Amino acid sequence: MSHVRRLESWPPPQPRKPMRFLSTDEVERLIEVVPREWKAFVLLAAWGGLRFGEIAALTTDRIDFDRRQVRVEETLSEVAGRLHIGPTKTKASRSVALPAFVMNAIASHVGAWPETPIMVFRSPEGSLVRRSNFRNRVWLPAVRAAGLEPLRIHDLRHIAPKAES
Repeated sequence: MSHVRRLESWPPPQPRKPMRFLSTDEVERLIEVVPREWKAFVLLAAWGGLRFGEIAALTTDRIDFDRRQVRVEETLSEVAGRLHIGPTKTKASRSVALPAFVMNAIASHVGAWPETPIMVFRSPEGSLVRRSNFRNRVWLPAVRAAGLEPLRIHDLRHIAPKAES
């Protein structure tokens, strides 16, 4: 069986895309063109360093406005077309400190609804936020309008200070 080649993993790992680091000016340019109802989402990604699923699963009871922190305990993922909320990638919760302007944006976003919702971010239909819908309807048009192509939302994680606990 010398002609059989053993693979370490299948499928073979894909090459990693290079990290993109935006300047503060580039982030501000992006925020300017993001639709109003998604500004807090993008600010949280950039200045909190949260993953898409962590932001999409954020609930109002995980926000501490007095301490300017959010507690990341769950993530939203999509498997075979179905959305699931479960533990984070590391399976450990963490508190993330945020600048006042990000907390103000979140407070303004949450305060825009007549009643306090459970999920902080929802689709226009009121359901959970699907990554593909967000990417196609919000992210790609904003990135294009800001002149920042190519850019993944995950790239915003590299902007945030690394002061998590």
